[in-house]
Amino acid sequence: MDAGQVPGNTVNPEPRDIYTEPSNVDVVTLRNLGPLTCMAGVFEGTRALDINPKANGAEREPFVERIELQPIDPQTNGPQLFYGLRYHTHIVKPGEVETLHDQVGYWLWEPASGALMYEPEVFGRSDGGTFEVTWPPSVSQR
Repeated sequence: MDAGQVPGNTVNPEPRDIYTEPSNVDVVTLRNLGPLTCMAGVFEGTRALDINPKANGAEREPFVERIELQPIDPQTNGPQLFYGLRYHTHIVKPGEVETLHDQVGYWLWEPASGALMYEPEVFGRSDGGTFEVTWPPSVSQR
């Protein structure tokens, strides 16, 4: 146990000092995104297909999705330090301007604990899903 932690809690040890912010903050977010590194950027999918099950047979509806994942400044919360991406995803039907789905939020990475957090703010309907993160990513980083 670290000298700065409260005894008895071994799963997520709580620091004794919950007020002091880290002093060794690297301000270059892209260098510190951990498993989020390969997600930074702008992506567009133009050949997506939503399959909606119906009693008379599945409805198939194509859609276009654009997602922007932009680095944010390092964030502190007492002794915690987070690096992250602000995202905006926008979905429309091909050739239309009316929004089918719009969502903004944050992906956050806490290097000290290895915690990965997803904070969505949803407008429209959101279906659940799963993802798997591997670290280090297999793509080349610059």
